Amino acid sequence: MNDNIEYYKELILGTLYKDFMSNPPYRINNVDVDRAFGNINNKTNFRIAREQLIQDGLLYGKNVDFGNPRFFEITGEGIVYYEKNYIIPSDDRKYILLVSKLLTFLRDLGDVKKDIRKYIVDSDDPRINKVEIPLSDINDILKTDYNYKMSDLKWIILKFTSRFVSNHIMGINGIGIGNKKLAFHNPDVFCLNASGYNFLKDVFLIEKFQKIGNNDGRDRVIQLYDDLSTWTSKKRWVDIAINMGSIIEYLIDNYVQNKSIEKSFESSWKNKKWERLKYQKKLSYILQNPINSPDPIFDLQYRATWKRIQNVLIDWRNYVHISKLVKERSPLDEKSIKKFYSDFESTINILLDL
Repeated sequence: MNDNIEYYKELILGTLYKDFMSNPPYRINNVDVDRAFGNINNKTNFRIAREQLIQDGLLYGKNVDFGNPRFFEITGEGIVYYEKNYIIPSDDRKYILLVSKLLTFLRDLGDVKKDIRKYIVDSDDPRINKVEIPLSDINDILKTDYNYKMSDLKWIILKFTSRFVSNHIMGINGIGIGNKKLAFHNPDVFCLNASGYNFLKDVFLIEKFQKIGNNDGRDRVIQLYDDLSTWTSKKRWVDIAINMGSIIEYLIDNYVQNKSIEKSFESSWKNKKWERLKYQKKLSYILQNPINSPDPIFDLQYRATWKRIQNVLIDWRNYVHISKLVKERSPLDEKSIKKFYSDFESTINILLDL
C-alpha cells in the first residue's frame, strides 16, 4: 500500500472533509485515530503529514504537546485546498461555492449595491455603527439575487469556518457569524480585501466558461482548467504548461469561429481552413491583423500579452514530445509557471469577452 507523506495528507484531509461537511465541527481525538483511519502502515509518515497540514494552516490541532494534538480538525483553508486539489468537476466543490456566494453578497454590501441601513443597530460607542443581518434575510437575498439556496447546515459550516471568511475582508471590519445572524462594524467602510477579490475572480472564472457554446468543448476546457490546481500541488509543471496551451488554443478557435473572423482571412491563407492552421500561425495572424479588423481580439492594448503567449506558450506546448523534455532536462519550474500565469488568465479574459 502507498503510505508516503502525500498519501496520508490526502487521507487525513479527505476523512475530515467528508465528515465536517455533513456534521461540523467534526474533529478527531488522538484516541480515535485508529478508528478514523483504519490500519496506519507508517505511523511516522502519518504524524509528519499531520504536522505539515497543521503548519500549513490546513488542519487545526488543539493542545499540542510534542507534536501530538489532543484533537485536530480541518480549517476553512483546508477545505478549499481539498476541494481544489481532489474534487473534480468544480461544480461539486460545495464549500467554495458556498463561500463565494457569501463573499459576493459582502462585496456588494461594500460596493453599496445593497441598502443595509435598516440593519444598523444601536452601539455602546456612538462612533461605531454595528450591522446585524438576520439569517432569514440573507437566505432570501441569496435565493433571489444570487440564485443560491442557503440551509441551516450550510450556515453552520460557515459559522465554524468564519475565520476563513474574515481573512477575505478588510481587517478593520471583522465579521461575526452567529447562530441566526451575521454581524459586523463600520458599514460605511466595509469591503473585501485583495484576497477576497482574488478568491472570487478565481471561482467565477470557471463559471465564465459557460460562454463556450459547444458543450463538449466547454466540459473539456473546464476539466483541463481544474487539472491545473490539482497538478500545482503535485508540482507537475510540464503538464500545467501543456494544459495552458491547450486551453488557449481551443479558446482562440472558439472565439474566431463564433465571430466568423476566419472568413475574412481566406485571401491571406490561400483559402486554407482555419482549423488546419498551426498554432503558431494562428497567433501570428492575431498579432499582424492582416485584415485590419476592429474586433477586440486585435486591440493594440493586447499586443504585448499576445507576444508573450507566442514566445512562451508555443515552446511549452512542444514539451508534449518526451524527446524535447529529455534533451532540455525539463526546464519548467514553479517560478516560470507563476511568472506566466497572469498572461494565461488575461488571455482567457480576452477570449471570453470578460
